[in-house]
Amino acid sequence: MSRVIKSLCCVLLLVFSSCGNGTNGSIELSTKEGVSEIKKIVEDQFGLDKEVYSLSISNKSDNSTEVEQVTIMLLEDGKSSMWFYSALMNKLFKPESSIKETDKTKALKLKEFNLDHITANFKKAVDLIEKETKEFNNYRLEGSYSMTVDQETGKINESFNLFADKIDVKGNSFYGKRIADTDMFKFSFKTDEKGELLSTEGLNVFEK
Repeated sequence: MSRVIKSLCCVLLLVFSSCGNGTNGSIELSTKEGVSEIKKIVEDQFGLDKEVYSLSISNKSDNSTEVEQVTIMLLEDGKSSMWFYSALMNKLFKPESSIKETDKTKALKLKEFNLDHITANFKKAVDLIEKETKEFNNYRLEGSYSMTVDQETGKINESFNLFADKIDVKGNSFYGKRIADTDMFKFSFKTDEKGELLSTEGLNVFEK
């Protein structure tokens, strides 16, 4: 279901991109200033009392730190709907959905999604990496940051990718996943049911 909705979102962005004007300045996902901008978007465009089961902040591409859109998933009239705000065009889109969902889907008000976790978890992720190895620098959040209501616990799970450059460009590393033939490596993280940050890829060197 999510793949279909994401595909629709991408198509709509391509269609509308020629008829809107973007922001004058970019929003950087891992900075305090960027998070403040995202908070303002969430409050002004969606409303803090809006009940949703997913909130995600997406960058322009997997190797960009610039935010392109903020997306929420919610239930309307028994259907799963996706609203997204395009930072590129300064505009909110509300595509119609025909995908039916159960009324039992757990959702929370947007005010309960703590966006300050973005910068806090970014710093924690860097600390986790540097406790294991000093091979990397120039850490950044790229791709997207997702906050999803766990349908079993009703708590918010968070996940994101962190990218870093290898200081010594010679040789490989036991840590991280090398991106193509570059000196950039990817690490993946998520929070557990207690809100603690865990590595899901890149630091578990003995896992395939």
